[in-house]
Amino acid sequence: MFLTSSATRGQRARRALVVVFLAGIAFDACDGEKPQAAPPGPVSSPVIAPESAPVTPAPAPQSAKPAPPRTPSVPAWKTVTLQLIDDKIDFKKLPSDSGVFTPIARSDDQPDQEVLDQLVLLSAALQTWRPGNVADPVQRVRNYLYIPATADVFQLPTEAYIPSIVFDHLRQTVPQDDLIKILYWIAAHAEGGDDKALDELTAVGLPSAPGGPDEIRNRAGYYAAKLLGRLIGRISAQ
Repeated sequence: MFLTSSATRGQRARRALVVVFLAGIAFDACDGEKPQAAPPGPVSSPVIAPESAPVTPAPAPQSAKPAPPRTPSVPAWKTVTLQLIDDKIDFKKLPSDSGVFTPIARSDDQPDQEVLDQLVLLSAALQTWRPGNVADPVQRVRNYLYIPATADVFQLPTEAYIPSIVFDHLRQTVPQDDLIKILYWIAAHAEGGDDKALDELTAVGLPSAPGGPDEIRNRAGYYAAKLLGRLIGRISAQ
């Protein structure tokens, strides 16, 4: 009984050792191939915006450099000098004031009443005559000079008196320095500007200009020179 039991226990012990041994072998065999770790589960974290790449600030817009102020071009007539006038105009060679071409009455000449009435109306009409209010100062003066020039072409009874009336009006409405330069410019460029004012002569009591304007322009140039001579003292007022 005892022997049988001892043998039985010995067999059980041996089986146990075999199991342990086999288990060890199995462990050693698996030692070079370690089991893969289970992938981590989702991580719970506060929502944090990913750090963005640093933003390079856009360069501040540079204000455009102001353009240098443009120097306004000076009208050619403004460059006229007294030296130029004396070099270009021989006032002694201008037609006589008492002749039939571009006459100018003496200050002591007295017109008859009918002529005087016409002159009064003309003087008043000059104040509101539309061609006398154009923007260009040279054209404005040129328009006024068409008035005595037209009266001269028509040989009106008022022709010799109108230049002084127009001259007085110009001196009241145009700065003297400008008037000197403009009168010279017209005398030297009688063909310049336009002659639209000739269509509005009836507003100052004159007939419409006859034919082409060339003769009126020519005489306006002579009147410009004669009035200029008086203005700068090259012609004595009579």
